[in-house]
Amino acid sequence: MICQDITKAYDTIWRHRVIQIFSKIISNGNMLNYIKNFLDNRQFAVKVSNTLSVNLLQENGVPQDDFNFWCRSNNLSTVQRFLEETANKLTQWANTSGFKFSNSKSQCIIFSRKRGQKHINVQIDGKNIPNNNTVKILGLKFDTKMNWIQHLKYLKTDINQKLNLIKMLSHTQWGGDEHTLIRIHRQLIRAKLDYEAILYQSTSHSHLKIIDSALNSSIRLCIGAFKSSPIESIRNIAQEAPQELRRAEKTLLYAASITRNTDNVLGNTTYDFFLFHKWSHY
Repeated sequence: MICQDITKAYDTIWRHRVIQIFSKIISNGNMLNYIKNFLDNRQFAVKVSNTLSVNLLQENGVPQDDFNFWCRSNNLSTVQRFLEETANKLTQWANTSGFKFSNSKSQCIIFSRKRGQKHINVQIDGKNIPNNNTVKILGLKFDTKMNWIQHLKYLKTDINQKLNLIKMLSHTQWGGDEHTLIRIHRQLIRAKLDYEAILYQSTSHSHLKIIDSALNSSIRLCIGAFKSSPIESIRNIAQEAPQELRRAEKTLLYAASITRNTDNVLGNTTYDFFLFHKWSHY
């Protein structure tokens, strides 16, 4: 997979042209109207010290400027050939449209469980795209083995930083009450773990313990429980479901929403994967 970033797309992309292209691709439904409303009437202001400028209308630019393209095959040479062809077409498009790709932010990653997997050399604008073992897309860290260990470690580091706030607010003399602390826990800690849990929940249970232990520590702090308190007891007091059940709930809700939409191309694939492959382990 190749991850690309357009240089200064946030400031320079002509918004009208983007909507015009989407109108040729998406002609029915409310998606086009949603994109128009998302891009129209975007404003910004500049703050210096405590002084805030007036709001100004941003005429050009889009809030997201990166994209990915990939190829799947058992033959690495086939993958490289297709990716090179796509990269060449993107280079031609960039030359005619006035855009420029950021080589410093471009990344290449190969998803494979083979040991000693070789890298591929794909060029854009005459420069090789670096091969990395992990890439971050929409807040998720994808690794070459797709075991989600790097993402789980990233989540644990982020949660441990937020735990410092919980520790401070749970002070026995001037800290918040149990109800307030649990609400903070659900917004800061639990919401972070719920995000895209339907993806990383496919990893092994031993790997999921990396983040489950930090979650349990947060619940203990909120209710003032001892470290020796049984996990089931503190969950019952805090009225918190086990994280594995929450991940299962998120997965089933997502699968149900996909299968209800008959126009979604992921309907059959999502149903087969989530309801047969995954749940055979429970």
